[in-house]
Amino acid sequence: MQSRPTFLRLALATAALTLTLTAPTAGAHTVAAPGPGAYPVHGIDVSRHQHPGGKAIDWAAVSRSGQKFVSIKASEGSRTVSPWFVRDLAGARKVNLIRTAYHYFDPEQDGRLQADHFLRTVRGQNLDGTHAYELPLELDLEGPCRVGPGALESRVLAFLKRVNEVTGEAPTLYTQKSYVDRCMASSKALGGYRVRLARYGTTPPPALPGGTGWHFWQFTESATVPGVPAKVDENVFAHSYKALKQLAHLD
Repeated sequence: MQSRPTFLRLALATAALTLTLTAPTAGAHTVAAPGPGAYPVHGIDVSRHQHPGGKAIDWAAVSRSGQKFVSIKASEGSRTVSPWFVRDLAGARKVNLIRTAYHYFDPEQDGRLQADHFLRTVRGQNLDGTHAYELPLELDLEGPCRVGPGALESRVLAFLKRVNEVTGEAPTLYTQKSYVDRCMASSKALGGYRVRLARYGTTPPPALPGGTGWHFWQFTESATVPGVPAKVDENVFAHSYKALKQLAHLD
């Protein structure tokens, strides 16, 4: 096979990278990139840990810094509500930052009950992932296994299906392949969901069993972002800002 001239190889490589970064949101990102800096659309996720000493987040400063989206912790288990959820959501809304909310899953509790608690919490603030500036709701699946693979899979799927049933939008799943391998015996049951996967550093995260890649990548837990009083998780979106706005019901 004849090799292409150097200038043509460079042109083709540049075009391929451009297509990768602007691919539609219909599928997960599957092509390895040099690192998070290759992706222009960044966002953060926040909880009470970003409020040391009760300090509030300056959401105008966050927006000015170039962050394009935020995921805010709303609830945990079947009863707990995050103490900063309402205030953080109001702040993100005030500056028109694309946003969503997440629920921290308790493996020992019923999945549907947790979903209903989460939905009551977010819908009480008129958030359900279906309005302008709202990304689909999220489930945070991490930490100790606590129960067997079969029970955990059943409870997680019950949660995801309940949120989809009520909102009409499939939720995004935040987790890691290592968690699914360790706690769910590498089940492929979650492979079809939109995912935000955690892997700190410059190497993109591996896909979940049965999955094809990632949509959001949490690449650090110690970012410094103007307006946030503590270190914060930072993420990149696999596609373009236009695609993010489409997912957030803006186009």
